[in-house]
Amino acid sequence: MSKSLKNPISNKLQEFVIKLKNSSEREQKKDELQLIELRNLLVDFMSNDKTKLAKDGWSMAILRNEIYKLAKYDTTKRDEFGQPKKIHSFETKVTRAIYDALLLFYQANPTTEEKDDSEKGYQANEKGELCLPFSTLKPKIKDDSLKGTEIPNTDNSLVVINGELRKAHFAKLFPDSSRKSSSGTGATDFEKVVIELNQYLLKLSNNDLVELLGHETKTDFHKHLESLENTIGKVFEKNSSLSLTSLGNVVDTKITVNKN
Repeated sequence: MSKSLKNPISNKLQEFVIKLKNSSEREQKKDELQLIELRNLLVDFMSNDKTKLAKDGWSMAILRNEIYKLAKYDTTKRDEFGQPKKIHSFETKVTRAIYDALLLFYQANPTTEEKDDSEKGYQANEKGELCLPFSTLKPKIKDDSLKGTEIPNTDNSLVVINGELRKAHFAKLFPDSSRKSSSGTGATDFEKVVIELNQYLLKLSNNDLVELLGHETKTDFHKHLESLENTIGKVFEKNSSLSLTSLGNVVDTKITVNKN
């Protein structure tokens, strides 16, 4: 009878990763509570502003700059090697909170793209989670008694909206707050395009995937998807070889060997 060989580090590794998972879960819950607290503070801040800080409406840039100023956070700081001294977790939390604060402050409705829509727009439930009425997410539903005829959806029960979908709604409702190319007006907002594509792909059902990809001969969609995958891989590969010098210049550290 053969004797199984067990890796001597397995027990120690298992113990560590279980602790890591549990601590990560606790940190995630803490982050979620902090996000809600910061979001609510930002909503109160906007509601109580007496300085006319936002002349034409609140935006991502205005709120981010105000938070960074209050936190005395300098985004231009660099270390002795010229690398940016960023606190990525702080910046991420601030950005997420601003997304949610603006959606909630304006009670934005992603279906009609209206603001101050208190009945159909974004609102918080008793747990502080951001929600939309079911009728907003799905304005029409099928009535089986009428042989599947679509009728207006009158169900206004609140549905919790996940972070990625909130981000997509924000990009749609607040396009001026999204990052844009510096090449001038009329430039394509590629960040918004990426968000919308990501949401589309995530929503594909099994049947959708079979219809789009499940053929012996590759469909145009299949070819485009493969091309996109290859391009994204090349972009990240290129990014990994770029470095910022102490003088602020971007250099490609990838070594190219000429074969004769």
